[in-house]
Amino acid sequence: MVERGANNRELELKEAIMKSLDDIPEIIDELDDSLGRTAAALRIGQDEEVFGRLSQGLDGLKYLVQYIGELTNGLKHLEGCGQEVPVDSISCWERSAGLFKEMLACFESEDWVSVSDMIEYEIRPLLKEGRQGLVAVRDGLDNRCEP
Repeated sequence: MVERGANNRELELKEAIMKSLDDIPEIIDELDDSLGRTAAALRIGQDEEVFGRLSQGLDGLKYLVQYIGELTNGLKHLEGCGQEVPVDSISCWERSAGLFKEMLACFESEDWVSVSDMIEYEIRPLLKEGRQGLVAVRDGLDNRCEP
């Protein structure tokens, strides 16, 4: 009976993870597009509207990184229960903390060109790579994990 309960919890966790991964590619695409427009606008001028969009983009990144952390915990739990889980597919997100610290330093020194460059040449490629990894996780769970 205990084993059946554990299997049910694993199945519920797997289903919750897969459901959470359904919308994430679209969310990342929207965030990527928004950050790209914001970076371009930041190069031209630094008005209240641009900073508002930048703030929204940074909030989006923060929530995405929090989601990745929770997802990683869930995947590691499934892996610990003996399920084959494609955790390596999302390892690219590990470098996000360093990028955000570097971006914060540029932000604090009001180096808007560097902030724009970081968004365009560091953050956006990370989003694209991370999106592919999350799709791979979703596909891997769908194809491999059977409770």
